Amino acid sequence: SVGGNAFSFLMEYEKLSFVEAVNSLAEQIGMEVPQHSKNQEIYYKASSNLYGLLEEVAQFYAKELRHNTLAINYLKQRGLSGEIAKRFNLGYAPAAWDTLLKTFNDTENLFAAGLLVKKSEGQGYYDRFRDRILFPIRDRRGRVIGFGGRVLTQQEPKYLNSPETTLFHKGKELYGLYETFQANRQVERIIV
Repeated sequence: SVGGNAFSFLMEYEKLSFVEAVNSLAEQIGMEVPQHSKNQEIYYKASSNLYGLLEEVAQFYAKELRHNTLAINYLKQRGLSGEIAKRFNLGYAPAAWDTLLKTFNDTENLFAAGLLVKKSEGQGYYDRFRDRILFPIRDRRGRVIGFGGRVLTQQEPKYLNSPETTLFHKGKELYGLYETFQANRQVERIIV
């Protein structure tokens, strides 16, 4: 028997920091946690928008994968079943340079989420991930924070990750950790 309170439970069960646990509980009961500054309020609102957008993009890419025989065969050749693709919400980014721009029409947030790249010459943006199998990267709460992409052909770079953003910090994240925790709820310790 383990003792504690709602905060310690969330911290342990969902692997949250104390502040994240407070915010999570407050959100669940409809309370607002006072913020220290207008900048923090702006940050949290922007972050909330990005989490939602990244989840929508992940679902879009997963749907695209289901319709791309070449990508499905690529995964099968590497021993990845449909069940695994579904569990990890794997996706496919079409080869076009403007798929996300046309589909989501939210240049500012797509760029902030690391999904668009600013053109080096002229104006405008293009999709960062094109013609790639995509692996959504989730934080310990299960929110999509970025993507890793594997090209289907011999082009370079073979692997491409989301850049550092307000949500994604490459050195702080471990791909598949959230899914591992979900699959191993009863396991006391997981060695990485």
